[in-house]
Amino acid sequence: LLAVVYVAWSGGFGPAVLTLVLSLAGVAYLYAVPAYTAPPPADPAAAADARTLSGLMATGFFLFAGVATALLGDAQRTSRRKAAAGLREVVAKQAELEAEIARRQQVEDALRDKAGELALAQKRTADTLALLDTFVNNTPVGLAFLDPDLNYLMVNQHLADADRLPIDAHLGRPLPDVLPDYPADALADVKAVAAGASRGTKREVTSVRAEDDSGPQAWELDVFPVRTADGTLLGVGMVAENVTARAKWERRLAASERRFRELAESLPQLVWTCRPDGDCDYLSRQWVEYTGAPEADQLGVSESVVH
Repeated sequence: LLAVVYVAWSGGFGPAVLTLVLSLAGVAYLYAVPAYTAPPPADPAAAADARTLSGLMATGFFLFAGVATALLGDAQRTSRRKAAAGLREVVAKQAELEAEIARRQQVEDALRDKAGELALAQKRTADTLALLDTFVNNTPVGLAFLDPDLNYLMVNQHLADADRLPIDAHLGRPLPDVLPDYPADALADVKAVAAGASRGTKREVTSVRAEDDSGPQAWELDVFPVRTADGTLLGVGMVAENVTARAKWERRLAASERRFRELAESLPQLVWTCRPDGDCDYLSRQWVEYTGAPEADQLGVSESVVH
């Protein structure tokens, strides 16, 4: 029976039954045959009946015990296989779990790195915006940015002061509503740029809500499109510079030059002027008449040539 148990545990129910049959044959050969070959008893019939009954009982018990043992061994074998399969599954699940934990750890590390990079980028962006705001709000020229519908998205303090309106009175409102007296030609330039029909213009206008006790103010307006890297139009950029002082000096210089020419051409003498490099930049009417050469041919000619 030990052999049946071992075979059933290692090989299964079929090999165990075969082992049982072989064991039964061995028992019959070892014990039943010698019993029939022994000396005859005093009562042969009773002895034969006793041997038959005893053999049947022994055979039946052996078969029952052998089959039970085979079933028990097969059950143990099945349990062992299930336990081994379960153990392999547990090991595989554990390996998957460890791999998932390692993957999640890598993801968490990457997320922490990205979070650190994002925080650093946000700080740099905030610093850059703060620096840009400082320059924009302290620059001595007016700056503004309008969307394609001409609504103010940004305006600096210098331009707001020139318009005599707070910054909040500009934001989100269209330019014609904020400045109803905005020059028509300058407004046409802005609309052309917003429509994508112009690459930008620069012109001088007078008094865009900037008149004071000193009289009208002259402004040089530079209007240009603002686009993304792929060329999409974001809006209109505006730079406004107060050129009142420069315009006054230009007018004074023009008046001075006019008076000089009037004086020089009223004299009977020949008058000319030259730059530091020796080239002539002015010839009086008397000089042109005296030389008989066109003024254009003599301007820019060295003083030595004139002599």
